[in-house]
Amino acid sequence: MRVLLFEPKFVGHFLGFAATAAEAFAELGCDVTMLVPSRARGTVQAAIKLDNLPKNVDVRYEIDVPKLYKKWENAEFETEALTMALDRYPTDHLVMPSGDFILTGLMKHGSLRRRVKALGGVDLVMHSCQQVYPDLGIRQRTLCIFDRLAVSLARGIRLLTVDPYATSNASVSHMALYGNPVLPLPHFREIPADAPSQAEARAQLGLPPSGRLLGSVGDLGRRKGTELLIESFARSEPGPDDQLLLLGLLSKTAKDKLKEHQHLVDQGNVIFHDRFVTDSEFCSFFFAVDAVWCGFPHQVGIASTQLFAAEANKPIISSNYGAVGWLTEEYGLGRTFPGTIAAMSEAISWFHQTRDWAPDPEGLARLLNLHTTENFKRDLTAGIRQRVPGLRVDRRRELTEAVQ
Repeated sequence: MRVLLFEPKFVGHFLGFAATAAEAFAELGCDVTMLVPSRARGTVQAAIKLDNLPKNVDVRYEIDVPKLYKKWENAEFETEALTMALDRYPTDHLVMPSGDFILTGLMKHGSLRRRVKALGGVDLVMHSCQQVYPDLGIRQRTLCIFDRLAVSLARGIRLLTVDPYATSNASVSHMALYGNPVLPLPHFREIPADAPSQAEARAQLGLPPSGRLLGSVGDLGRRKGTELLIESFARSEPGPDDQLLLLGLLSKTAKDKLKEHQHLVDQGNVIFHDRFVTDSEFCSFFFAVDAVWCGFPHQVGIASTQLFAAEANKPIISSNYGAVGWLTEEYGLGRTFPGTIAAMSEAISWFHQTRDWAPDPEGLARLLNLHTTENFKRDLTAGIRQRVPGLRVDRRRELTEAVQ
């Protein structure tokens, strides 16, 4: 069984997401051709995420899509890239692990949409289901009509989403105009073999052994609310023992905001490492801090940092918006606040003064039992396993399910 995995995005979690999807189909004995951006070749991210995939995964650095990350513009580029991929690689099953932009492209290009549906087996994963979110402006509401139409026209393509809010009863609108189903997909989550102590994690990251740390990690820019975090922390009147850790790639606006509060950096209240974070460092971060910032004032979709924080049993300060806010409240992961400087300053001041704060144990268990790598792989591959019953299941998965 030939599987073509099409992933035109590079930054953030997309390569790791695609790699886990490729593993899922490879474990069934499929021959996977994995197409990723040409600019990923030779990068640290690719070396970490893609070098140790199963032998039946053939990684090809061939997609050339501009780094715009704007739905309508990217839809055209991804549509063209997918057409070329289907011309070049005959396939029995198509997997698009981040298909939001290409879904818009399929709506606009009926010939490609019909060609994709004719394959018989297609899995398209949506990360951004904005059409079910509240407080949209007039322009956004208009564009969301097209999002609903795109989902409706994709009937015959298996649609999934890793946005738990979008498939919950809390969502405020419909995914499609004409009722095309979208299935929930658990987010994958790697469980660390040996969880470090807080002292060990801080030593691994070169952090001071003492101090009460509120932290944010990954791509640190407006989407994550990094500028909001820096300003709110500055206004929270931190004491000598109160520290903010920023670990990851800082956007220009975040760097500019740090310069406005250089005295906090000089005093040691703000610690930042502006660089790519490896998987091991990413994991250590959550064990090193005392609480995790998940501000995301306008985030559409799940934030994987919430799952890592839950794994490390660390509480969250989150915005009350969308999936991030819903997940925090639904599972008792921490406290939610409006995504404003005033509200977040108050939240951080409260954190400075609090020492006995922890997530809800029952909610934590529910969340971690649902969002596992095994559940992600099982649900993602359910379509191809129903279509081709003879595909084998990896022996390790059989043993895991037997134990459970």
